[in-house]
Amino acid sequence: MLGIMRGMTRLIRNLTDNVKGLALCDVYTRLAKTLHELAVVQNDELVILEKVSHQELANKIGASREMISKIMKDLSMGGYLSIKGKTIYILKPLPAGW
Repeated sequence: MLGIMRGMTRLIRNLTDNVKGLALCDVYTRLAKTLHELAVVQNDELVILEKVSHQELANKIGASREMISKIMKDLSMGGYLSIKGKTIYILKPLPAGW
């Protein structure tokens, strides 16, 4: 019973954080946070191995696909991200704002 309550508490905390993020953070901040959450360290690089489309990212953070595409393009051109096939590499820390 205690395990179930801990699981429910964790779920409620996560949902509260998600709602707070949607209400208080801009699209760029939500995207940057999501990219970091999806990334894993592989060969001393931050890599998003999960194949995730711009539409899936948009749905996850409550934004339009077009806005995600624009931000991702700007981050790529700025040298922050490298996208090879469907793998996203985070080359350096993402800027605080966009």
